[in-house]
Amino acid sequence: MDRISDGEYPPETVKDWMLKLVLDMKLKLQSRQITRSAYTADTLHKEIIDIDSLSEMKAWLFEHLRAVVDWTGKASASNLRPEVAEACKYVSLHLDKRISLEEVSDHLFLNPSYFSRLFKKEMGETFIEYITRMKMERAKELLDQTTHSVGKICELLGYDNQSYFIKIFKTHSGVTPLEYRG
Repeated sequence: MDRISDGEYPPETVKDWMLKLVLDMKLKLQSRQITRSAYTADTLHKEIIDIDSLSEMKAWLFEHLRAVVDWTGKASASNLRPEVAEACKYVSLHLDKRISLEEVSDHLFLNPSYFSRLFKKEMGETFIEYITRMKMERAKELLDQTTHSVGKICELLGYDNQSYFIKIFKTHSGVTPLEYRG
């Protein structure tokens, strides 16, 4: 922060760096199933935009990091069953492909019906709901952090049909991908 202060960087540049740092950290933690942060990229962006000074930025960043550390401590104390954690890891590593319940249950050497019930019990959502949520969160990050077209993002997330992707995105976030980016 001292170097940023001394360097006289434009506030918008510093805000952009903070957002990218926090989003990258959030993505890494999610991929390791350490946290299921309620903060979306949009929420974080709105909070950062409202910051007026470098000291406020520093306080916001430290508070955010403190909350993440607290959350990760609680999450590691209540670890998921290894099978569910492995399934979540599998999803995060294969967001660019179609993922089926059968494929993951085979990967885990579990009966698909048993795996489905186990996942729902541990995570509070079905496996397909989880996959969709993770893909839509990734879509938001790609919309925020890249200039890829909606079609390209659709491809990057393993969807064959762009209209279907847009429909799922709108159901998940309330707006179309272009409205979200706008």
